[in-house]
Amino acid sequence: MSITANRQAIAAELAAVMGEAFPVTTDPRSVNPPCVLVAAGDGFAPASCGWTGIVPVWLLVPGPANLDALEAAETILDLVRLARVTIASPARNDIYMTDPAGETGLFGYVFEVLLTS
Repeated sequence: MSITANRQAIAAELAAVMGEAFPVTTDPRSVNPPCVLVAAGDGFAPASCGWTGIVPVWLLVPGPANLDALEAAETILDLVRLARVTIASPARNDIYMTDPAGETGLFGYVFEVLLTS
């Protein structure tokens, strides 16, 4: 399976547990919080089946990092544990920058999922 197809499979697994309330995308241009973004992978290494690496997954919510945003992000995070994906790192809260200048950011959690293509 290609790297792209594997990322899409990760997104499909997450979408299966998120439902319509939290859309899942692999395209940064489609970020419309609350949502989940399966971002571009990193750290690829050759493996017997193709490639292995890490894919960052962002759980994003609108607005400032206030209590409402935190609770929405935690709700999404609770759903992630139901998905059949291999989580490779602890989830940490962070700001996802939606523009290259770093002027607009969204609060959320980010964690890494193991990718094997």
